[in-house]
Amino acid sequence: MSKYKPLSQRLSGHGADEWRASFAELEEVLGFPLPKGARSGGSWWANDPDKSHSRAWTGHGWEVSEVDRAGETVTFRRNAAQADIEAAGGVQPQHAQPAVGEPLAPAPEQGPGGRVGEAAAWSAGSDGVRPEPMRRAAEAASRQSRLRKAAPLMAAGAAVVAGLATFAARRLMRRRGPEA
Repeated sequence: MSKYKPLSQRLSGHGADEWRASFAELEEVLGFPLPKGARSGGSWWANDPDKSHSRAWTGHGWEVSEVDRAGETVTFRRNAAQADIEAAGGVQPQHAQPAVGEPLAPAPEQGPGGRVGEAAAWSAGSDGVRPEPMRRAAEAASRQSRLRKAAPLMAAGAAVVAGLATFAARRLMRRRGPEA
């Protein structure tokens, strides 16, 4: 269990789309003092899902939109994709039962770009057209998923390029020999 779970629970239960909290409030919710990095600067408040403290909000559809270190406050906002999903009443999988009186719309065989099973798996409205907020939410979720999958590959690629550059530089230095 993450030590930041109380913050996740607090945000999950928050009714509004924004929560401006003082550092003292956050410490009360968490039950321990915020680390120095939260007060001093740097990227502690970045919306980085690779960091456990950041997953406390990003993993639940929130993002940090503003940090006032002098005033010791932080503003959390529901991210746009989460707000669209909630505005649409939640995204309904195709296999879920429709509301009484609402026909079940067939899912197209392929989603945008010919990808089977992504956005195509979500049901359309009763007129066969997906409501705009649901479409935007599905596209945002798909984009985020692709970025999360690509990030480790990009990092590995960067490491390989850096290693090759170092190797080439050392080899070039050996060929030149000591400068007189």
